[in-house]
Amino acid sequence: MHLLGLEHVRANIERKLVEMSFPAHQRKLILTDIFGGYNVAEESANCLYDCKDENEFDANVALLKKKWDEIEYKFTKNKPAKFTSYFTKYKQLQIRNKMAKYVRDRPGVSRGFGQNPIE
Repeated sequence: MHLLGLEHVRANIERKLVEMSFPAHQRKLILTDIFGGYNVAEESANCLYDCKDENEFDANVALLKKKWDEIEYKFTKNKPAKFTSYFTKYKQLQIRNKMAKYVRDRPGVSRGFGQNPIE
């Protein structure tokens, strides 16, 4: 089983949001939707990272993509919206298959998993 570390995937998505000119508050909202709050130990209701199964994950993604498109249209000059297509192409399956709670529960890995032993 190959799991991805929270810190690195979160940083990659945040970097992309900065490149796409999302204001700081809107970046924080989107990152919270995906990974929950900054407290690594606590689960966050409705965030993608803490979904209990694939059905919950897929349902949440559908709702969040609409929300993210609205945020992008309202707070950036990106026309058409770019973030949801980036997320769908590069991050959605990574989080669904290698990070979500139901995946981490199989080997008993805790929330906030990271893979760099040096850190």
